[in-house]
Amino acid sequence: DIRSYGSGNAGSTNVLRVYGLKPAICVFLFDCLKGFTAVKSAGLINSPQTYPLAVSLCAVAVVCGHNWPIFTQYRGGKGVATTFGAGLALVPQVALCALTFAITLVLITKVVSVGTVGAVCATALWIIFTKHPLYECVTFSALAILCVWRHSGNIKRILNGTENKLEFGKNKNGK
Repeated sequence: DIRSYGSGNAGSTNVLRVYGLKPAICVFLFDCLKGFTAVKSAGLINSPQTYPLAVSLCAVAVVCGHNWPIFTQYRGGKGVATTFGAGLALVPQVALCALTFAITLVLITKVVSVGTVGAVCATALWIIFTKHPLYECVTFSALAILCVWRHSGNIKRILNGTENKLEFGKNKNGK
């Protein structure tokens, strides 16, 4: 159980720190696929009249299900990869830009939570200011609020200067 190691979180960043890059990529892709599949499926099985409500509720529900899964006593991840997958289903170009922005922020700051929270919040703002449909504005605003809430501990550590940084090019023994 990955939640017994590292930060205690079930997400890909903790898997990266504990097990390395390949397992972390697998976790990221699986969580992303979960968000994408749920939202895309909701869109496909609903009529044009119910599509906006269906995909919006599904996007928020799949991220909440990831964050608080009943099968693990409500101890899940922080929902960033699942949010990214939902974004790929709804606004693929914006989601891909957000991924690029997240990676850039992580490379500059070496702090994963800066990249993830920054990208999710920037996505919501981008969608609002570029006048996307209301359901997308509401959905991504809700997902940004969830992301900030789930990362509140990280944000406090960033402000205190105690947040863990990624060390590129070093193995687990620091070499």
